[in-house]
Amino acid sequence: MNLTTQTLRTIDGLTLARFTLAGDDEWECYGLCRVSEDGTVSPVCRHEHRTEGDAIHCRNAEVARGEIAAEAARKRCAALPAPEGARFLSHCGGYWPASVGGACPTCGAAGERLVPSVEVEDVRGRRWTWVRTSQVHAHHALSDAGRVPGDGARQVSDESAVIEWGKAESPGRVIADALAAKGWAVKTKGIARKRWTQPGLFDALAAASDATPTAATTPKRARTKKTDAAE
Repeated sequence: MNLTTQTLRTIDGLTLARFTLAGDDEWECYGLCRVSEDGTVSPVCRHEHRTEGDAIHCRNAEVARGEIAAEAARKRCAALPAPEGARFLSHCGGYWPASVGGACPTCGAAGERLVPSVEVEDVRGRRWTWVRTSQVHAHHALSDAGRVPGDGARQVSDESAVIEWGKAESPGRVIADALAAKGWAVKTKGIARKRWTQPGLFDALAAASDATPTAATTPKRARTKKTDAAE
């Protein structure tokens, strides 16, 4: 079988090729391929697509184009360092973790710092804690709070997750504090506020009193027999 390959054009990092058989003018097929530096053509699937459209929209071809696009986006994003202390960045209507890089994966421009919002709500009647996010997906909040799906936590939608705590203590306050420590704008609902006290107030007063003796606290001189006789 003498197969002839003719490259037509490039589509999203792949090359559309036309294949024909010598001696058979009626047989031809199309496929998206990877072309190596030495000119070797490697189809991304083995289906005999009879039209260019079938080849372009083949499921295997779509997966391959997605992988190429993701790798290109990763390289663009890593081209700039992220601002120090940033958790998320945004640009072009999307967001990404700052740990990936500081440039927009879509256009390569510098990303803007994004402070994600989250609401943590205790539903004590059902012994659930809801975590609702805006701007970013809820799984980021679960991760930053040290919770993983299956550990009593499950993601309900892109922007909400629920934690069932049953007979245990409510994790709401711990989750809210953990997210606040990582830069989230946290709003709580149904969670008791922490009681505020002046740290070390009474200890400080006691220490100051011990360091400055007063007439009431200054020890008296020990009396002796001679002192008593003289008086």
